[in-house]
This record gives sequence, structure tokens and C-alpha cells, in this order.
Amino acid sequence: MPNLNFMKTYALLLFLILRYFNTFAQDDFTLSGTILDENSEPLEAATVFIDGSKQLSKTDAKGHYSFTGLASGGYQLVVNMVGYGSAKQDILIQDKSLVFNLKLIAKAQNLREVVIVGDGQRPKYLNTFKKFFLGESENAKRCKILNLEVLNFSFEKQILRASTNDFLIIDNPVLGYRIKYLLRDFQYNGYLETTQYHGECIFEEMEGSNTQKQLWHHNRREAYFGSLMHYLRSIYKGDIKSEGFLTYKVLNNRLPAEINVNPIAPKQFTQKIDSNLLKIKYKRRLYIIYNKELAARNYSFEKKDRIVMQFKDTGSVFSTDGQIDSKGNYFNYQALLIQGYWGRKRIGDQLPYEYIPD
Repeated sequence: MPNLNFMKTYALLLFLILRYFNTFAQDDFTLSGTILDENSEPLEAATVFIDGSKQLSKTDAKGHYSFTGLASGGYQLVVNMVGYGSAKQDILIQDKSLVFNLKLIAKAQNLREVVIVGDGQRPKYLNTFKKFFLGESENAKRCKILNLEVLNFSFEKQILRASTNDFLIIDNPVLGYRIKYLLRDFQYNGYLETTQYHGECIFEEMEGSNTQKQLWHHNRREAYFGSLMHYLRSIYKGDIKSEGFLTYKVLNNRLPAEINVNPIAPKQFTQKIDSNLLKIKYKRRLYIIYNKELAARNYSFEKKDRIVMQFKDTGSVFSTDGQIDSKGNYFNYQALLIQGYWGRKRIGDQLPYEYIPD
């Protein structure tokens, strides 16, 4: 008679082995290519990276770059080199490796007339920039920008603008990352109290002791659960309830202290495009709360009555008209609106797309 404990152990081991090889097969694609100048000559030492990840490469003498171990899905390939205009290209890997070549154009002189912020004003605007770029969380407050001198400020019509020609280097000692951020544009409107910024970044693991690494492991989990990345991944999986999210559609035109909402299910505001991408088709605002206990106890998508809720600090307002993938990556950042809790979680709480909590 077969040993039942042995059979259970064998079955579990077989399942884990198959799961491992299935995962390995899905994450073993290569993205490679050549970076050329406008005369089709190879460019050596160009910086090539995947936005929001830990994937970084330098082109060799033949202009070649390569990334391995990639999963199917969407990526944003970025190329940067001194003397040339930076290039960014959306890449979609669909169950096979991809070769993608790109040309860089020599950078033209920027002739836009601006009012340069004088040295006397610079400390004031540096504080404003750090608050609204890094964020307002405890993690953000402990971040340090190592090369503030690369920031270029201008001020026009109550709008503070900032940009860089090189990477802005940020150390995050709470999460254990060094972030290199290529800031395209930052705008803070003091009159409307609104902030817009965009750019591309690369993450590097910081060196630390075993004790520090354990602390980073804990802090990264704390930063991930309930984050926008967590929510987008939950939408892609189609089960936000089990992940602890409560999602409502906002019925108010504005956001007073109390808002009228209705529960809404992901299938009501998403549409599957293919095996790699999901489109968010609901163009109005959503109100999201992360509360695993409440989501498991009494959350129902079927309730049609209006609910009056307090717009609390723990809630987030989210709206976009774009596409997302399984990594929590979203496309069309121009259409992205974030308010509330997520609005205060910015670069200081950001994680690379490779991050998966265990």
C-alpha cells in the first residue's frame, strides 16, 4: 500500500518543479539591439535602460545593448547620451525575444526663453521641489539628492519648473535603493497647488549589512502593500477584493470632505487587449481604499445605492485613460490623475518593477 505522506510530498515537489520551470520559461526573453547616430554609425557608451526597473546597459563599440530574463509585457526603453537628445520607446514583448534598433539625433539648442531663478531664490525652490517630487511620507523625508547642482530651475507666471540634462541621483536609505532619475519636466503651480512631473528612472540596490537588508526587506513590503503598483497589479489579475482593495466610482464633480460613491468591479472599467495588456476604459474618477479586513467582510459590487464617504487621508483618487500590464506598469502618463494618499507617495516610496513581495 503506497505511503500517503510520501505521495503528498512527491506531488507537492512535482508541482513546485513544474511551477519553477513554467516561471522560468515565461521570464527568459531577451531585448537587444543597436543604438545608432543620425548617420547610421554605432554609438558607443550610450546609456540604455528600462524605465522603472533595475535593468541598465551601456552600448559597446558596435553600439550593441542587451537585456535578458525579461517576461512578456510592456516596457519603456530609454536611451541617453551626452550631446544627443534622449529617446524613449514603448516596447511590447509577446512570448518571444525582440531585437529593436534606435537612432539618436544630435541635440538642438533649447531656445525657449525662461526666467532663471537666482541664487538667492534657489534654496526656497529646492525645498519646494524636494517636497513635491520626493513626496511627503516619512520615507521621502529621509531621501537625499546627491547632486542638486544638476537641477535647472525657471519661474514663470507662478509656475516653478525644473529639469535636468543628466541623471538626478537619489539615495533612499529606508528602502535600500539608489535611484537615477532623468527628469524631463517638473511643474509646480503655486496658485492652483498642483504638481506635474515626468521622466525615467533606474534603480540600483544599495550595499548593506545583513541587518540592513532585513530592514529593507520589511520596509519594501510596507511600501508595496496598498500602493498604486499593488493596485494596478490587482486590477490586472482581476481580483482586487482578495488583495484588500475597495473601489468606488466617484459621483461628485468635485472632492469635498464627503463624497458620493458607488462600488464598482474591475470588469466594469477594464478591457482585456491581449495576453499582455489591459485597458482602463473608465475615464471618471475612482476612489480606492486599502483595507483587507473590510474588503473580506462586507464588500459588495452589487450594491447600487449611493454611499456617502469621508474623503480620508487613507483613501486615494485615481483616474487614467491608458493601458497597464502585469508588472503594474502604466502607459499614457499624461492622462494619469492621482490625489489623496497615493498623491503623497512619490519617488520616495517607489519600487522597481522587478519587486515581488514574498
